[in-house]
Amino acid sequence: KEKWWAVPSRIHKVLYLDFENKGHMENKKNIFQNGYFPTGKEQECRANLIMEDASLFDIDFSAPENHQQLLDMLEDTKKNKGTPGKAVDLLVIDTYTAFIKTETPATAANFKALMNKIRNLNIAILIVHHANSENEVRGFRSKMDSFCITLNLSCDETKPEGDVTEQTRILKYE
Repeated sequence: KEKWWAVPSRIHKVLYLDFENKGHMENKKNIFQNGYFPTGKEQECRANLIMEDASLFDIDFSAPENHQQLLDMLEDTKKNKGTPGKAVDLLVIDTYTAFIKTETPATAANFKALMNKIRNLNIAILIVHHANSENEVRGFRSKMDSFCITLNLSCDETKPEGDVTEQTRILKYE
């Protein structure tokens, strides 16, 4: 009765900012793309999954003086990448820590302000963030206040044997 995975009937555009995989973007693109795009729409899908190597950006995007740079990137993607004129539907930030560079007590409020600017453009946001050894969010918990939903993806710690790609995954959300 339920449909967990469906191919959308309209075009979507994703801007994926990868702050961690310098030099491995082509491999990452292949991992993301092969086997996931619907038959007959591969070219269109590849064109609208814009994966940018953001590892060279040396700025704190959460700082108010840098917000416009990200907003300009979203506008440039709309105009010049993928389907022309199609706005970005989803912004992926991988990872939060690299996006903000350093976390201070003001970071959460600045980050929330930026996320609200992006949401006001009708863009969904997916933020990748790593947990610490206790499986808790790193840094200030106040950054979680502005999230609609949080997902925790982990491996089954009781079965650590075998290749990490073959381990059972546990998904929790709140």
